[in-house]
Formats: sequence, structure tokens, C-alpha cells
Amino acid sequence: MVEKHITQVNNALKILQKNINLVVDSVLHAQSGSIQQQIVSPKLLLESLKESQSFFPRDIILPFPLIKNAANIIYKVFEMQEQ
Repeated sequence: MVEKHITQVNNALKILQKNINLVVDSVLHAQSGSIQQQIVSPKLLLESLKESQSFFPRDIILPFPLIKNAANIIYKVFEMQEQ
């Protein structure tokens, strides 16, 4: 019984450590001007941009089209930044 609780606590600690590392990495990336896809997924980013598009200046040119398949382009940008 005690061993089961110890295992559960150890698993919870591992998950907590992973989340702490994610937050630290995210802050470090944010300081350099980039957002990690674990924080804002390309799909969510694309949806937010689509919803906000009417508020953009008319002469703004985005680096990718605001279409459903553009999420793949955004994923590639994330992958290039990670290298």
C-alpha cells in the first residue's frame, strides 16, 4: 500500500518537473521573441489570427496564408527555430 503511494508521488513529481522545465524554457524563448508550440499551438495561433484579421491594417502582409493548411507551415517554422 505504501509502495503504491510512493510510486504515485514519484509519478506526480516527474510530471511537475516536466511542467516546470516547460515553463522555464518558454520564458527563455519568450525573452528571445519566440513562442513555443507547447504553449500556443500553430492551430490555435492560426485561428486567433483569422479572428483578428479584420483588425489588421489593410497593407499588412503575413508570412503565411490564413488557411487551414497553413498550420503545417507554422509547424515547419517552429521546427526550424528549435534547431
